[in-house]
Amino acid sequence: MNLGGDEKTYAMTQIIRKLVKNTAFNTVGYFWSLIVSFFLTPYVIINIGVANFGIWAIIGAVISYFSLADIAVHQPLIKYIAEFHAKKEHYEINKVINVVFLICLLLSVLVLVVGLLLVTPILSLFRITPELKASTFFAFKLGLVTFGVKNLFSVFHTLLVGLQRFGIINKINIYVSILNVLGTIVFLEKGYGFHGIMINALIITIIDSLITLIVSIKIYPSLRLFSCPLNKDVFKKILSFGIVVRITELAGFMNDSIDKLLIGHFLSINMVGFFEVGQRAVNKFRGLLFSLIAPIMPATSEISASHKKEELINFYIKGTKYFNFIIFPCMLFLFLTAGMFMFLWMGYSLGLSYRIPVGVMRILIAGMTINFVTAMGYNIAIGVGKPDIPLKSGLVMLTLNIGLSVPLIIKYGFWGTIVGGAVAVFVGSVVFIVLFNKWLGISNFSFFKHTIAIPLIATVVAGIVTYLGRMGTLLFYLEFFPRLKGFEIFIVSGILFMSVYLYIVLRSNYFDKSEITFLKNICSRKFLL
Repeated sequence: MNLGGDEKTYAMTQIIRKLVKNTAFNTVGYFWSLIVSFFLTPYVIINIGVANFGIWAIIGAVISYFSLADIAVHQPLIKYIAEFHAKKEHYEINKVINVVFLICLLLSVLVLVVGLLLVTPILSLFRITPELKASTFFAFKLGLVTFGVKNLFSVFHTLLVGLQRFGIINKINIYVSILNVLGTIVFLEKGYGFHGIMINALIITIIDSLITLIVSIKIYPSLRLFSCPLNKDVFKKILSFGIVVRITELAGFMNDSIDKLLIGHFLSINMVGFFEVGQRAVNKFRGLLFSLIAPIMPATSEISASHKKEELINFYIKGTKYFNFIIFPCMLFLFLTAGMFMFLWMGYSLGLSYRIPVGVMRILIAGMTINFVTAMGYNIAIGVGKPDIPLKSGLVMLTLNIGLSVPLIIKYGFWGTIVGGAVAVFVGSVVFIVLFNKWLGISNFSFFKHTIAIPLIATVVAGIVTYLGRMGTLLFYLEFFPRLKGFEIFIVSGILFMSVYLYIVLRSNYFDKSEITFLKNICSRKFLL
C-alpha cells in the first residue's frame, strides 16, 4: 500500500480515531465488569465460603497452565488479521483462521484427555480437606470442559479483535455477564453451591461462544472455515511467532498463579482464598487499565503495514505519556485506600481477616505499577512482529519468580512468596523498557523524563497531601464506620487526591500544546463520529 503524504495523514487520523473509539468501548465494558464483580464476589463468598472460593481459585490457576499449550496462536492471529484486513486480502485471513482453528481444536481435545487422566495426581499436590475432595474433583472436570469449549471458539473472538470491532465485543460481554449474574444467583439460591457456580460457568461459556460465532459470521461474511487447504508456511509462521509470545506470557501466568499454587501446597486452602480476594481486586484494576490499550496491538499492525518507524516511535512516546498520566494516580490512590476499598467491597464477610487481602493488594500494586508502564511498548512490540523483546524480559521475570518465591515462602511463609512475585515483576519490567527503548533508538533517561517523571512526582505529592488530610487516620478506624460513611470518605479522599495531582501535572510541561489539543479533540463527539 503506497500512500502519498495527505493520504498517509488521513489514514493515520482514521486509525487514531478508531483506536480512541475502541478504547472508549473497552473502558465502558470493563467498568461494567468491575461493577458486576464488585457486587457478585462477596455474594459468592458468603454463599460458598472462603475454602470453596480458594478451591475455585486453585482450579482456575491449574487450568490456566493447560492453556499454555496453545503456543499463543491468538496474538499472531490478531496481528495478521489486522494487516491483511488493511490490505483487503480476505483469502489470507481465512488461511490463518483455518490454521488457528485446527490448533485450538487439537488443544481442546488434548487438555480434556490429559486433564482427566491427571486429575488425581494434580489435586493431590494441594492441602484439600477430605470433605472437600469430592466436590473439588467434580469442579475440576467441569472446569476442563469449560476451558475446552472456550478455547475452541476463541478464534472467533480473536477475529473480532483483529477487525478492531471492540464495540461489538463489549456488547456481547455485557449481555453475557448479565446472564452469568442471573445464573449464579439462581444456582446459589437453589442450594447448588460451589457445583452450581461451575455448571453455570459452563452454560455461560457455551452461550457466549455461540453468540460470538454468529456475530463473527454476520460481521465478516467472507469467513470460510475448512475452505482453505492447510498451508505449511502459514502454520510455521504462526507457530514460530506464537512460541515466542507464549514463552513471554508464561511469566504472566506464573506471576498470576504460582503464588496461589505455592500457598495451596505449603500453607492452606483458606489462605489461597484470602490471597485470591486481594489479587482479584488488583487484577480488576489492572484489567481496566489494560483495557484502555487493548486496541493498540491490532492498530499497531495496521500502522506498520503502511507507515515508518519514526511514526511508531511518536505513537509509543505519546501513548505512554497518556497512559502513565492515568496509571500512577490510580495505583497510588488504590494503594493508600486499599483498606477502605476492601471494606466497601467485602463488608464484614471476611471479618477482621480482611486485612490479609489488603496487604496482598499493596504488595502487588508496588510491583505491578512499573509493569503498567511497559503495556504500551509490549503491545507495539507484538504488533510490529518483535516478540523477542518481551521474551527476554519475560525470561528474566520467570527466572526471578521461581528463584525467589519458593525459598521465600519456605522461610517467611505467606508474605514471602507475594514479595518474591512482586520483585520479579518489577525487575522484568525494567528490563523490557531498556531493551525496547534500545531497539527504537530512544534514550532511557529521555524516556523517563518525558513519560514517567512528572506523573510520578505529582502522584507522590498528591498522596502525601491526601494522607496528611487525615486519610490515614480514617483508614485506621474504618471498621468503626458504617459502609455508607466509608463510601463518602472514599469519594472525598479521591477528589482531594485528583485535584492536587491534576494541578501539578497541568501546571508542568508534561503535555505540549498539540497533545492538549489532541486530548480536547478526542473528548469531542465530532472526533469520534
